[in-house]
Amino acid sequence: MTLVGVWIAALLTLAIGSLLWKQNPAFRLAEHILIGFTAGHLVVINYYNVVNTGIKPLLYDGRLLNIVPIIIGALFYMRFSKRFAWLTRIPLSFFFGISGAVGIIGALDASIRQQVAATVLPLVTSYSSPWGSFTFLDVNNAIIIAGTICTLTYFFMTKRHTGIIGGTARVGRYFIMITLGARFGAVVMSRMSLLYERLYFLLHDWLNILK
Repeated sequence: MTLVGVWIAALLTLAIGSLLWKQNPAFRLAEHILIGFTAGHLVVINYYNVVNTGIKPLLYDGRLLNIVPIIIGALFYMRFSKRFAWLTRIPLSFFFGISGAVGIIGALDASIRQQVAATVLPLVTSYSSPWGSFTFLDVNNAIIIAGTICTLTYFFMTKRHTGIIGGTARVGRYFIMITLGARFGAVVMSRMSLLYERLYFLLHDWLNILK
């Protein structure tokens, strides 16, 4: 990165970080620059995607099927015409149908199939070595299965949580608390890694304090 680029990046970083003090013109300027560059970058990327994956293969490689998505994309611009604005409903309905189908399949796969497959695990694992075969309890799988059963019991609302069901539900509540704490810790660590990267850039690349 050139010296000018380092200074621009450092000043924009400080401008974004100034939000910790209060809303100020420096933060708003940096925010607008970020949004503008992001929008411009997306326009350029989408332009080259259309040209390289749609128009060029159609014209030079004879891929006639590429004309279908090109026409569908062009129909979006009919919104600027009062007379032909109704044609925009065609690509919108197409994308809504595809998005709904992909979303439903993904949700069912992630919420049901993968969850069931992740809990149907063997409790006993065999290990072969030059000294013979050993069979032992897989503690990780046992914890996953026990946590799943206890957590599901916690949400079992058709029977009072007393006796064995109450004890199992109480353990499930602890599993839920541990899981939420781990997820929150992961989010905090991801944000801290971003902060560390920016601080290292300011101290190493900009101020040359760290060598």
